[in-house]
Amino acid sequence: MPLMDALSAEWFKPESVTIVDKDNLLQSWLSDEEIARLSGAPKESQVIISLVDGNVELRVKNRILSEDMVRLLVQNDDHSGYSCYIVNSVFVVDPYWQNKGIGARSVAIEILQAQRLKIVTKITTYAVGNYQAFLASNLPLRGYYVWAVMGFDGDLPPTTLDALPEKFKDCKKVLDLVTSPEGRDVWKQHGQSVTLSFDLADERCWNQLRAYMSNRQIEVEL
Repeated sequence: MPLMDALSAEWFKPESVTIVDKDNLLQSWLSDEEIARLSGAPKESQVIISLVDGNVELRVKNRILSEDMVRLLVQNDDHSGYSCYIVNSVFVVDPYWQNKGIGARSVAIEILQAQRLKIVTKITTYAVGNYQAFLASNLPLRGYYVWAVMGFDGDLPPTTLDALPEKFKDCKKVLDLVTSPEGRDVWKQHGQSVTLSFDLADERCWNQLRAYMSNRQIEVEL
């Protein structure tokens, strides 16, 4: 049985998720529960699977989302056999449901399910925001910070590199900063919108995710 904390158990019930896969793009080799978890769908979601520009799209509809959550399965073009990566294209939780830990659990469940499938190499997203947007009172944009502290990594933007304190001048990657409290504060203040990836083969990504989940007492193990 899954090991889940109370909030995870309340909000993530794969058996309550409806899967709509008219062209049988995934259901021929994945169970409904695996699809629900791979999408990160909260309870009572509808997951619509379709082919969009040659990629498999998982579109999640749920009352706690400001707009449909979208994940794309994109085939790797590396000639190493069949494998894919996931693009977290859209994920906007309605403001009422933000800061409750639901979004973080959705992503953690997605990552762990992707690892179990063995064919997913990474999960990418365009993490939006900056310090001014982070502090905004009406619609704060904190993706650039939240995705990073969950273990997503990428190159530090040039403007961030220019603003680094002397102690962090050797840092080149986002994870070089966010693994320490002082570094996280530097990234919060000087970070900006950037493409980040969770490499399923990179232990640094996993270590940061484990630390994040431990600090927030998040349990979503499958």
